[in-house]
Amino acid sequence: MNLVSKTFNLMNVTKLSLLVLALTSLHVSAEQCATISFNKAEKNNQAYVTVVVAHNGEGLERTKGKSAIIAGEHNYYFATGKHTIMVEQWPVRSYKKLRRTARGFKKFNRSNLIPSKYKPADIFLKTIQLNVKANQHYQLEYFQTNEQAAEIRVKSEYQAVCAADDASIFFAEKVFVAKKVNSNDTTINDLSLPDSLEYRLRKLMTKIGTFHQNTEVSTTYTNVFYAKLNDIIGTAINNEYVDNGTALLVLSVLPNSFAQQLKLRSGDKITHLSGVKVKADERAPDQQFSHYMSSLYLGEKVKINVVRNNKKLKLTGEYKPVILPEVSYQLPTSDTKESKQPALITHKTLPGIITFELDQLLLEVVDFYKSNNYKKPNIHLTRNEVFDRKLGFSGKKVARIGRLGFELEQVDEESFAQSIGLIEGDIIVEVNDNSISHENFNTMVKSLTSLTSGQKLSLTIQRDKQNLTLSKQYQPEKLIAFDLTLDLYSLALANAKLEEIASANRVAHRKGELRFDSNAYDRASPSAATQNMRALRAEPKIPTTSKRN
Repeated sequence: MNLVSKTFNLMNVTKLSLLVLALTSLHVSAEQCATISFNKAEKNNQAYVTVVVAHNGEGLERTKGKSAIIAGEHNYYFATGKHTIMVEQWPVRSYKKLRRTARGFKKFNRSNLIPSKYKPADIFLKTIQLNVKANQHYQLEYFQTNEQAAEIRVKSEYQAVCAADDASIFFAEKVFVAKKVNSNDTTINDLSLPDSLEYRLRKLMTKIGTFHQNTEVSTTYTNVFYAKLNDIIGTAINNEYVDNGTALLVLSVLPNSFAQQLKLRSGDKITHLSGVKVKADERAPDQQFSHYMSSLYLGEKVKINVVRNNKKLKLTGEYKPVILPEVSYQLPTSDTKESKQPALITHKTLPGIITFELDQLLLEVVDFYKSNNYKKPNIHLTRNEVFDRKLGFSGKKVARIGRLGFELEQVDEESFAQSIGLIEGDIIVEVNDNSISHENFNTMVKSLTSLTSGQKLSLTIQRDKQNLTLSKQYQPEKLIAFDLTLDLYSLALANAKLEEIASANRVAHRKGELRFDSNAYDRASPSAATQNMRALRAEPKIPTTSKRN
């Protein structure tokens, strides 16, 4: 069984109310900007240059200032504040071949910016976040050791007058003013996450902190992620065909997924995909479903026939992938006296399973704020260091074999309960050699929530009709402090661009310029629609107004 089917195409776009926000103009004078430059680098006796290719979700023309970039003398001008940019490192001899395109940044993801014979295989892409001060110059460079992946760091910083006209300055995050929809519309400024979501977020950020501690040496761990298209379908499909090879069985559906928006449910049997009957072949069932979804073009109507509780249903919806917002976090270590925003945060790749967990939690956080009519441009969550006093299990009072006990219905992963050896179905009958009875049941259960650090805990349990004793010294886990920021403006911008692409695709399809073959997902060669989606997948992973037909 595949726990999660992965493909680019199946996540739902959360349409935040930020799409109706109005932007006020932001004027910046030369005295309110900073300058940024990149050192030329050399690898394997070959010179490299660094180019800014995207700023706050907008693709840029790579060749602007080309001569100065090659000479290592180009300055970028940024307004005071926070900026998220994507940079590429090019071999100089390849970058010289780069030519300005007719549509400039609109061909941001196209592979034909340079002749294929000159296209280098080692273009290095990095996402960084800058927090610059007025009249400061930041000289950046790529840095790499044998032990760590390449990253960008501040080589030097010094005072320098920023002499630039407004047209040359990259502005920081824009000021938002929410349009008032009606007199009853309110904006909630401060929200408390639900306890379950709050706890899972704190546990995950602690896991992320452990990863950073094991892979780098720093007083403060930071990271930034560009707004991206989520590549999770949102379904778990049974690994065998059902109904004599004529249906795909849905085992589960992830929350906040396109599958959920289509109203697919656990137990559904998928019988038709865009009118084509499901038929068992050499592919696994989840592969057949994934191939179908990857053949769709952005904005196309999805048509899935299912059998649910012996009733035939037709599920439809417009295909749009889910967008994850730009995210940054800062994790101060325990010996850090104060936490301040660094001038530069470089993207660091997290392990796949942690990335998946983080993406799913972020979707939940965004959905929670959206459902509470939140209209600020950012979600900023700050947490102090605390100890996790939860043992990590839940259950109910039961009587077995003449004894009263507490039967475990759930044991959380990576919890103290799991570490001591408890599993679901165990019945706790004694705590520290004291038997549980009707008279002391509440007191005994409460004692498990008030353990002190270093206290020895001994539990007698019944498992498979046998009594076992489990013991361990109690040590609560430290949940680290963190600052987490979700940029909802990046989400609104990406959603708007996706809608623009979807609209253009629908027009092209009506004109016959974008054709969809309902059997395309059965062929090894990609359809035009599949190529269209692959163009959107190309790095950098931000949606653009271009499309490949």
